[in-house]
Amino acid sequence: MLASAILFCYMAVFQEPSLESQFALAKQCKSAVRGTRGEARIVALKKSAVAFRQVLNFWPGIGPVQAESAFRCAEIYRTLGDAGRARGAFEECLDCAKGTSFGPRALLELGHLLRRQNQWGKAMVRYKEVFDWPNVFLRQENDAREWLGRSWFSVKRGKRAAVWFSAWGMSAESALEKGRALDWEVQAWALTGDIRQAEKRLFVLRQLLDPLAEEPSKEGRAIQKFLKRMKSLEALKEAKWKAGRGTIKAVCPNPSLTD
Repeated sequence: MLASAILFCYMAVFQEPSLESQFALAKQCKSAVRGTRGEARIVALKKSAVAFRQVLNFWPGIGPVQAESAFRCAEIYRTLGDAGRARGAFEECLDCAKGTSFGPRALLELGHLLRRQNQWGKAMVRYKEVFDWPNVFLRQENDAREWLGRSWFSVKRGKRAAVWFSAWGMSAESALEKGRALDWEVQAWALTGDIRQAEKRLFVLRQLLDPLAEEPSKEGRAIQKFLKRMKSLEALKEAKWKAGRGTIKAVCPNPSLTD
């Protein structure tokens, strides 16, 4: 049955009578990918990409169906490891995504692709463009804030990272999300060596989450797990060690006394 569905999708290179039916055919191809493994999965993914490309080729224009088709093409190319074609398809999505939520999604994905290629400046430009998209969702804005912070953190610019993590925390949609933002913010301040500020923000985190972690609820259990794996405590500990080691070296420059 699965093989027949894939073969049908592969052979369907003709134009459907409507945009809706062309898109429905592409979605059938996408569904046929489920459950495949190995070479069969690769073949199915490629056929699915062809099917979504047919939507764009046969029914060009601006609209949610075209935007989603370009976005799905990009996702498939990314899954196949073709970053170049994925980037091109996400850019194509932006061109036809006016009035849809696929525009901010494409911007975030473009940022991720660029970030993985260590093109930090270009990645952050894409993340910032999310805020300019009309009617952007708060979830997408917060994703952009998170990744702007993490990008600055990756290039060792702790103060700039802390600004974005703070903005993320202030607009967080849940206590757990705010805790995640604070965890990153503490790490950012520790990176700068500002131990006092790091400790202040860690105090805010614990005041917020410690009481919630005691509640017998799904959220309480999730917060308990988060508190066990958060990285800010270790980052602050390391920052204090570095600060203390620097003081010792300043007083006792003899390496034999400090190493």
